[in-house]
Amino acid sequence: MATSLDYQGLSYQQLLWSLIAKACSAGLKAEFYGVLRYPEGEFPLLKLSSMEHERLVVVSANIHGDEVAGALTFEHLGDIFSYADARKVSLIAYPCTNPTGFDRRIRYNIRNEMGNNDFLRYILPDGSAVDDIGEGRDFVEWKWSSDASLGQKLPLETQLLHEELKRLPFGCIKGAADLHQDCFLDFCATHYGSYAYVLDKKEELAPIARQAEGIVPLLRNTQITSGYGTVVDENGQVIANSSIGPWTDGHGFVKRHDGSLQDLFHRLGVPYTVTVETTGNVPLEKSVAVNLAWVRGIIDLAARA
Repeated sequence: MATSLDYQGLSYQQLLWSLIAKACSAGLKAEFYGVLRYPEGEFPLLKLSSMEHERLVVVSANIHGDEVAGALTFEHLGDIFSYADARKVSLIAYPCTNPTGFDRRIRYNIRNEMGNNDFLRYILPDGSAVDDIGEGRDFVEWKWSSDASLGQKLPLETQLLHEELKRLPFGCIKGAADLHQDCFLDFCATHYGSYAYVLDKKEELAPIARQAEGIVPLLRNTQITSGYGTVVDENGQVIANSSIGPWTDGHGFVKRHDGSLQDLFHRLGVPYTVTVETTGNVPLEKSVAVNLAWVRGIIDLAARA
């Protein structure tokens, strides 16, 4: 399943206009939900949608700029949207939410600001606010991390995505898939395959993981250290990572309430949510195939919700 785009030399602008052309050919709505403006240039933020049906699925990708498999999955956007429509499911897609990171193939943005995946805070009984409560701990309430009372400075692309998400009809959203890629070199040196962050309904989501296992190995009962204690250099390259992290279960799932986009959808009552991960040493076409399996699986579950 090779992509028609030359990944190695692909700029965000090339990706953007290619996807817009495909969307127009497929009869989809393509619009910008914001524009990032830097001295280095302007980067429109793309939203694709088809809103013919009551049930809705949201698919997002490339919160981390070096995780390109997510964005390139939308080379198949015609097939994805047709699959949803055939099951009477509407679909909204955000194919690349960190365009400046994508351009530079770095985890964070052009200013090397962390927080691309920063969407909520948990207020603990002692009044402190944290973004990560692991598998779960007592908290009083949660707030969007953009809530003015928190005084949190977020990257511009994250601020704009917050504003966009607040306009969505959350009562209609039955599924959400956030497409990632584990590009941490130390983890990829010893692991090859896929895993997923799953917060609820594991038994219903497990068949999708088993389907993905037909493409690449499923990392069951594996410690995941990627994304914990991450340190980047001045060029945005990851130079350190924690040796401490959670373990996947027998389904290849990690449960982690970490204030991420997936965690936000879960707290807003979306029944089926997943963050999909393939290791960076998996061939791109196989990573895309895993992503497609998960997107179709979430659509199937949403259709029955």
